[in-house]
Amino acid sequence: MSIIKLSTQSLQNGNIEEHKQKQEELLSYVNQIFEELKNNNSSCQSQELIRNEFMNDSFASVIRIMAYSNFLQTGNLIKKSECENFSNEEYLRGVMLFTQDLVRYSMGRAVQNDINSIYIARDLVDALLSELVKFDFKDRLKQSFEEISDVLRKIENILYEFSLKLRKSKTNSGNILRTENLSKEESLKLFEFDEIRLAMDNLDEIKQHFRKEGMKIRQFSKKALFYLHRADYETSNELLSKAEELIRNLIPTIVDNLSLKESFSYFIGEYMEVCLFKDWLIQKRIKPFSEFQINVVGDEIYISALCDISIELERYAVSRATFGDRKNVEQCLDTILALSTKLIKLSLNQRFQKKIDTLRNSAERLENILFELSLTENQ
Repeated sequence: MSIIKLSTQSLQNGNIEEHKQKQEELLSYVNQIFEELKNNNSSCQSQELIRNEFMNDSFASVIRIMAYSNFLQTGNLIKKSECENFSNEEYLRGVMLFTQDLVRYSMGRAVQNDINSIYIARDLVDALLSELVKFDFKDRLKQSFEEISDVLRKIENILYEFSLKLRKSKTNSGNILRTENLSKEESLKLFEFDEIRLAMDNLDEIKQHFRKEGMKIRQFSKKALFYLHRADYETSNELLSKAEELIRNLIPTIVDNLSLKESFSYFIGEYMEVCLFKDWLIQKRIKPFSEFQINVVGDEIYISALCDISIELERYAVSRATFGDRKNVEQCLDTILALSTKLIKLSLNQRFQKKIDTLRNSAERLENILFELSLTENQ
């Protein structure tokens, strides 16, 4: 999003009029994205497209610009309620990134002998840090949080160096003190972090429960696959039924918390692979995506499962070749070749290339097995 860079540059360069224009363009563009999200409310796949990692970073950059602009106008931190449609994580990461801009801002104010503004920036970062320390951050948020202490240290160093400048110029030491005093308690009224922390703690609990149930789906799927290879369809069906029940129970949670969709895709992929293999064993067909009736995952997960099924088909073919069952080996090869041909025609991204290569490798190995079987038949 080059418009973010342009807005940031105009703000840092002090070109307020240009910044206002760029910020209006930026917010208009972001609002269009959010409007599209609302219009596609029934499509979880469309919503998740917006909430991928790249867009989360971009939205955090938007918050960063909004926070800096708000600070220049009010001297305070922008409130979460003023950042409608942005998630709590995007808001927090944005305001954390914004504190880095206050270092350059403080240096600029020191050049202008404006110690009051430096104190305001220092107090805001200190108050923000005192609130964020109550959170239990993970991953990238934790890294951003740890950088705030360094920001506070740099601003305090600027204050110290500025005080030395005043003393060297024999300025009255009383001028080193700010003339305006914004108490920490008063500044914290604008932050609204208690509600954010409670919401994020609640989301963490949901995620823990979700991962626990998701691991059960994987376990049931793996066990079902074990019994499928041993032709124990009754036990396999029982295990898959348990996995399906867990999936049905988790779907409402995913609809309410689309950030869980990526983890769900990881759990559901193995389940789909097992179902595809079971259908092929019983009916010698590939189960279509529409029959899964899991509308919270995209077709990419299904395509991934189609690629992975070649491993199970190859394993099954080897076991049948042991008994000289040429017919089943040929059926496995025909299925893999058909899948490979269909998938190559699709415009798949680079990450699927290795999976398609797996299909080709499986086909080559089965062709070798058929060749070896033909040699033994001719003897």
